[in-house]
Amino acid sequence: MKPIEKKLNIVVQNGNNVSPRLLDAIKERISENPLTKEECKPASVRRNTRFALKTVLSACSVFIVCFFTFFLCLPLFMRANAPSPDGNYPYPSGVFSYEEFEISKLSDDLAQIDAKRYEYELLFIDGTCKMSEMTIEGSTTGHISEYEKDGINIIITQMEEGVYIEEYERFIGSFEGYPEISFIYKNENDYRLTVNVYLDDDGNLLLSTEFRAKIIYIQADGATMEQLAEIARELTDSTDRYF
Repeated sequence: MKPIEKKLNIVVQNGNNVSPRLLDAIKERISENPLTKEECKPASVRRNTRFALKTVLSACSVFIVCFFTFFLCLPLFMRANAPSPDGNYPYPSGVFSYEEFEISKLSDDLAQIDAKRYEYELLFIDGTCKMSEMTIEGSTTGHISEYEKDGINIIITQMEEGVYIEEYERFIGSFEGYPEISFIYKNENDYRLTVNVYLDDDGNLLLSTEFRAKIIYIQADGATMEQLAEIARELTDSTDRYF
């Protein structure tokens, strides 16, 4: 059989785009002089090889697309302030509801130069406070300092790096990241601290700042802008202890 006849035979066996008249003529010619098994085998091997290669390439393409799509979409499912997924902390990290923390009182009326503040680099304001420790699964993840100053209660909650309180974060998030006002001060070492103030129409008030990747939440309900400015200044001054 001539090479052209072999090619036509392959077309006949693998396709349906041949006109009926031509197909009948080819079938008649092939029936008179059919291909041997030895002649059919190479064509079959080539066909199966091409099919296998196309299948493998198609599967690889789908895998690559899915792989890159996953990593491109991953940031969309993360909080704006969430810790890096590869952060390796010696304590549970992430966003927790306030009720998930176990809170234990350390002692009453601690002076502003208490050793605990040096150990954990806690920010503080002038005066004395009652301090509590926040733990999850037995690990210290934050501290609460409660002050009574100028007729208002001030609660400073400082978390370890990568730990956030869900209720506070939800309140801050309701402002779409834009605070009512921000106080910016420098300490004696020229370290700049920015304290953001969030105040809603119902009078709910929350301040927040960060010091060395640690989030600090401050409640000071009823405080005037002058008092808030003083709190921000004293918090900034307290950072001098850690330089």
